[in-house]
Amino acid sequence: MSLLDIPDVFIGSTDDGYTFVVLNRPIRDADRAQAGFLTREHLGRRIYLLPPGTAQNAQERAGSAMYGLLAYTRDLIDLSWTTR
Repeated sequence: MSLLDIPDVFIGSTDDGYTFVVLNRPIRDADRAQAGFLTREHLGRRIYLLPPGTAQNAQERAGSAMYGLLAYTRDLIDLSWTTR
């Protein structure tokens, strides 16, 4: 039993309004689920960012990205305040 459960996909947000998606493992065809997110690499992980200027439709874009990623994994957590 693991003491730490790290999901395949983590969706969160920053204090300044960025919505981000972190892939903790490579997911096949994840780039197809971008939904307008900008792609970055950080410490070997792929991170997708949605700038705060698009906050009015952040929920819709994050929902589209989640829906696309659910085709490959159900290990997903959303703790973003911008997608509520």
